[in-house]
Amino acid sequence: MAGRKSNTPTDFWANIEYFGPVIRPDLGPCWIWAGGRDGGYGRFRLRLLGERSAHRIAWILAYGPIPASKPCVLHHCDNPPCVRPDHLHVGTNRQNIEERHSRGRSARGDRSGARLHPEKWHRGDDHHNRKHPERMARGERNGFSKLTEDAVRDIRRRRAEGETLRSIAADHNVNLTCVHKIVMRESWKHVH
Repeated sequence: MAGRKSNTPTDFWANIEYFGPVIRPDLGPCWIWAGGRDGGYGRFRLRLLGERSAHRIAWILAYGPIPASKPCVLHHCDNPPCVRPDHLHVGTNRQNIEERHSRGRSARGDRSGARLHPEKWHRGDDHHNRKHPERMARGERNGFSKLTEDAVRDIRRRRAEGETLRSIAADHNVNLTCVHKIVMRESWKHVH
């Protein structure tokens, strides 16, 4: 497993449940990694290669080195712990992202991490979140926010009543673009 120093290919193949779920009938059952995992993907330390994702090791043992032009090992079955070589294919990061989107695996809207686990989303003022703005808290919980949800509702109400963007922006001490995005629901989408 991951802590041992000299695992062999035989050790690798011994950590697999060969009759896993059938995600896609045209592919047959997945071979599920039964060893250690990290984020759903298997992990294994193989002599000469070091510790790697189990599906990447499966590809290397079955087909040889992963080509530099296609450095990602992707799953046809969309099952992260699967290590069945014929369920795997190599591709680029762009192909990986395109497959994720086309197969509906991108967490958006109510499936996004911010909505599923709001307690894990920090205020927007720590170093990590400045490097990853997509992880910043929304609305009032964002440490950089000048507005409250009540202010956003006021902006939308006043604009619906015909007041100018300039007048609303001045009253709330924000710029015209901010008010426009709120009115058009391009920002503060979660406020109704």
